[in-house]
Amino acid sequence: MKKMMLTLALGAVAGAANAQSSVTLYGIVDDGIQYSTNQGGHSEINMQSGALGASNWGLTGAEDIGDGVKVVFRVENGFTTNNGAFSSSGYEFNRQAYVGLDGPYGVVKLGRQYDLSYLDGVGPLAAPIRVAGGLGDSPADMDNLFGDFNIQNAVKYITPDLGGAHFGALYGFGNTAGAVSQKQVLNFISTYARGPVSLAAGYMKVNRPATAVWGGSADAVANSAFSDPLTNPINSGYASARSLQIVDLGASYSFNPLVLGAVLTQTSYQNVVRTSSTPFSGTAIFRTAEVNASAFITPALYGGVATSYTYSDTAHYVQVDAGLKYSLSKATRLYLIGAWQHAAGTNSLGKSAVADLNGFVASTTNNQLAFRVGIRHSF
Repeated sequence: MKKMMLTLALGAVAGAANAQSSVTLYGIVDDGIQYSTNQGGHSEINMQSGALGASNWGLTGAEDIGDGVKVVFRVENGFTTNNGAFSSSGYEFNRQAYVGLDGPYGVVKLGRQYDLSYLDGVGPLAAPIRVAGGLGDSPADMDNLFGDFNIQNAVKYITPDLGGAHFGALYGFGNTAGAVSQKQVLNFISTYARGPVSLAAGYMKVNRPATAVWGGSADAVANSAFSDPLTNPINSGYASARSLQIVDLGASYSFNPLVLGAVLTQTSYQNVVRTSSTPFSGTAIFRTAEVNASAFITPALYGGVATSYTYSDTAHYVQVDAGLKYSLSKATRLYLIGAWQHAAGTNSLGKSAVADLNGFVASTTNNQLAFRVGIRHSF
């Protein structure tokens, strides 16, 4: 991957040896053509940015301050390739913006960050990263294994390698005077990777998720108007939950070149408040079981398939994902990905469940099928 490096020599500080600082400009441009069978009752062919992950650009850097310790930082913004717009309005760096220290005892980062499971825990073992990008999300990405939301005001710590194991903890400050726990986030992971075996487990609890992570303008008040920040009928009726809890487990085994994986998640929307837009009250729990398989068919061609089953007391969703990725170079790949979802039961709004692949307009039936062919370049 070609990168632009800006290296600055720093002068001696208090008679100590010179340190060095580096800043790297990097990014991803991802675009493709997409077909879906039913969005709001109509099939559609359109251009869509960011199938394997959002187009983005950023700056990252490190300064060696001695004794094996580095100051590190990253600022990163997502954008839509087809019109050049920010993927989230109101944020100059909507994806990541942190600074921290990396040394012999682990790494500490402060700022806006992804939760631990997405990139450091179970996420790399699941279908979105291994098989089909955003099309491979669990229904509504309710377990956040593809990083649909970030954690603000966060302090994250990850241990150094401990014989193949890592442990991590994240705390997101609510930043609400007089209410320490309001909008607070707690997040933990443990991982193990040695030889052909990879294992991961994670836990996250978010208080007042509507405003803490989903971008809502205000928390819900019972039996009143509520501006629902979620649009997917699979979970939009639970946006007024007082807390969100996610537990995830993942494992994979490499048979070289074939890799088999399995993921289990449980997402709990707790103490949901009934409002004008969220008719449900109480607690709703979704459990998802996924198996996936992937392999390098040739040194340049990678393929994978996955299937998952998600269920609650009232709704059930079956999903099948597939993907092929062909590397033209170290920086550029072509891809063909697809997903099919089938819904049954009653959704979060108290209506008949319909299929709704994450990022799409909901189908008017219980089935939805989508394909995307595209190109992804990293710099």
